[in-house]
Amino acid sequence: MSSTFNRRFNNFHAIRQAVAYVALAFGLIAIAGCGKPQQTTIPADTTAAQTQKPTSNPLAITVDVRTRTVGLEFLVRVERLAEGPDGEYLPSGEKIRIEIENELGEEFWSSSAGQMFTQATGPVEPIRVGEFADYREYWDGRNNITGGRLTQGRYRVIVTIPAKPTPYIIREDFTWSGN
Repeated sequence: MSSTFNRRFNNFHAIRQAVAYVALAFGLIAIAGCGKPQQTTIPADTTAAQTQKPTSNPLAITVDVRTRTVGLEFLVRVERLAEGPDGEYLPSGEKIRIEIENELGEEFWSSSAGQMFTQATGPVEPIRVGEFADYREYWDGRNNITGGRLTQGRYRVIVTIPAKPTPYIIREDFTWSGN
C-alpha cells in the first residue's frame, strides 16, 4: 500500500515540477519580446501623393528623432512601395535595428545589443504595397560600451531592416543635447 502511495506522490511531484518549468519557459519567452520595437500595420492611404512615390526601392523608411526628458525616442515608419525581390525574408525575429554612431562611424548604441531574437524566418513587413509599419524605440542616452552618458554633439542614427538577401538601411544625422 505504501509503495503505491509513494509512486503516486512521486508522479504528482514530477508533474508539478514539469508544469513549473513550462510556466517558467513561457514567462522567459514573454519577457524576451518586451523590449522589441512595437509594430503595427496601417491600411494604405489612397491620396494622390501616396500613389506618385517612386518605386525604385521596395521600402521607404523615415525616422523621426524626438527629444524626451531623458534620452531620445525614435519613431520609424516603413512603407511598402513595391514588391520585394523574390525570396526576401527576415532571418530572425529582429524586424528592425536602430544604431547610433558618431561622425567617425564609431557605434555607441544599438537596439539589438543584449537582445535575443527568435531563430525563425519571417516576412519583411509591411507585406502589401501601400501598407505602413510603425516602430518605436527609446534610447536613454547611455553608451553601450562604457555605460556612461553620451556627450552632446552631432551623431548619426542608422535604421536597418535586416532583410535577406539585401537589408534596407537609412542614415540620418541629428544633434544630441546630452540630456
